[in-house]
Amino acid sequence: NYQINSQNSIACKRAVAYATGGSGTSGSPWTSASGTGGIQEAYNARWAPYVCSNIPAGYYSITSTINFTDNSGIQFDGYGASAVHPITVYGDGIGNSILVGGNAGIVMDLTGSGQFVLRDFAIIPSAGTPSTVGILMARSTTTASGYTAGSLLENLFIDLKTIPAANGGNGTVAIYNNGGEQNQFRNLWLVADNPIVFTSQNVFSISSAFVPTGTTNLAEANNILGGMFQSVGAGAAITVQGHVDATTIQDLVVMKSGGSTAPYGIKILADSITPTQPIRNFRATHIFYEAFDRAISTTAPVRGFWVSGYIGQGTGP
Repeated sequence: NYQINSQNSIACKRAVAYATGGSGTSGSPWTSASGTGGIQEAYNARWAPYVCSNIPAGYYSITSTINFTDNSGIQFDGYGASAVHPITVYGDGIGNSILVGGNAGIVMDLTGSGQFVLRDFAIIPSAGTPSTVGILMARSTTTASGYTAGSLLENLFIDLKTIPAANGGNGTVAIYNNGGEQNQFRNLWLVADNPIVFTSQNVFSISSAFVPTGTTNLAEANNILGGMFQSVGAGAAITVQGHVDATTIQDLVVMKSGGSTAPYGIKILADSITPTQPIRNFRATHIFYEAFDRAISTTAPVRGFWVSGYIGQGTGP
């Protein structure tokens, strides 16, 4: 039921050991009583404060949301636990460890959790009841770690179907960051109606089923470096809303599919409580915009605005 991590000798719980059905193939993914293919059971069996869980290669049926809420220091990677990231749950690569979202909701909920690392796994939709949110990051009102800060998401592939009616008519969302700050997003491949959303006021009204979610927050210092974000619906590849300052986006390809109606690669929306509140120090540099009519749209005042890039097959700046 465990393996030893060579870097720190922490015994790693293996999700597959907690699976009770399936064979881990695309036609017969791992299943478990929690509806998470053994991932939730592996997490629940952790040895606090240092925890290591492994998602071995295979397909995992996700029919219930994986609950990683209100916990500071969750790590999902292949590098081992540390004092900074005491909880480790890692995949074996985006082409190997594959979570099949079939709960018509959120696949992985990290509301109120900070200093976590997600690495080296994929999330795809099921054919029957596809999930509508890949990863939820949000502030909690019940924990000291509620800032959801200081985390790293790296080497992830999230591919959700277009479902225009989902999430209050806003469509599917690969990563939804409500009030999280000082987080790093590196080398991500996101495909959804809305590949990534940064909001300070829960603009799509997506909330945790496990802990209370903050709705009037300041989110700052989030950084996107490298990857490809593809809109398959009406949403922009990147949405920034509210009091979200010091966002940095660099070395990225943003594009839309042939069926997408999104006119903008990046969409900036005003604060819903104080519309005159400026978004400060926004940087989007070295971006390739593929097939969008315009690179960026904003309904918010901005203060400190650096933009560079190239529009391919578009019609204007």
